[in-house]
Amino acid sequence: MAKQGLDANELAHQLLDQKTSLTPQDIRDGVQQKKQKYDNLLDKPAAVIIYAKEDHGINLVKKQPIDLKLENLVPGLQNIDITVTVDHIFDTNHFDGGKVRNIVIKDNTADTQLSLWNEDVEAGDGLKPGDTIRIKGGYTKSEISDYQNDNYGLPSINVGEDGEISVTDE
Repeated sequence: MAKQGLDANELAHQLLDQKTSLTPQDIRDGVQQKKQKYDNLLDKPAAVIIYAKEDHGINLVKKQPIDLKLENLVPGLQNIDITVTVDHIFDTNHFDGGKVRNIVIKDNTADTQLSLWNEDVEAGDGLKPGDTIRIKGGYTKSEISDYQNDNYGLPSINVGEDGEISVTDE
């Protein structure tokens, strides 16, 4: 089912904006077909979302950031927004095909590792222990490495493609 508050007409307009070859009648027909396909279990916004995704490969539902504490990290999270304190910064490790810098981060619930890969390594330049940083657009990998499990019991945070790190006064 669609999330409460989604408007079918607004979603249809978003689809028309992204797929200009469609007409409003195309969308009405496609939505009706999806509702029938799913035995009329879908409300209209859900049917528009499914029609857009299945028939046109367009995702009309944008992921909302998850604002959480470190103790709540689980594997496979995406679009994480979190405020933490820098505890320790490791030197950058260089290897064939790339580089990584690990930073131990903490909040009032736990500590874990922030991993900065390749072009994101520079985001750690200028950080120092005690800095409060805001991570936006982070993610956790789908599995916890043995190192992470042994040392923190939590997955590490990585900065996503559109992610960012900034020093803050929060």
